Amino acid sequence: MLTLFFIIIFLAELIITSWIVSGLRKADAIVCEMSLQVTKSREELKEKLNKTKAVINLAKLSLDYLITFVKEKKTNFEHFFKKNLLTTILFLILRIPEKKITRYIDIFVILKQAYNKIFAK
Repeated sequence: MLTLFFIIIFLAELIITSWIVSGLRKADAIVCEMSLQVTKSREELKEKLNKTKAVINLAKLSLDYLITFVKEKKTNFEHFFKKNLLTTILFLILRIPEKKITRYIDIFVILKQAYNKIFAK
C-alpha cells in the first residue's frame, strides 16, 4: 500500500512538473517574440532618429546661411547708403554758389566728425 502511495505522489509530481515546464516554454516563446519585436523597433527607432538628426542639421545649416545672407545684405546696404549719401552731398555742394561753399563744407566737416563720434566702433 505504501508503494502505491509513493507511485501516485511520483505521478502527481510528474504531472505538475510537466505542467510547469510547458508553462515555462510558452513564456519563453512569448519572451523570444517580444525580443524580436524590440530588436525590430530598435532598428526603426535608430533610423528615424538619424533622419531627425539630418533634418535638424539641415535646418541649422539653412539658418546659418540665412544669417550670413542677411549680414551680407546689411553690409551691402550700408556701403550703398554711404555712397549715395556722399554723392548727394557732392551734388548739393556743386549746386551751391561759390561764396556759400566754404560755409557748407564747414557744416559737412562738423557733421562728419559728429557721425564718427556717434558711430565709432
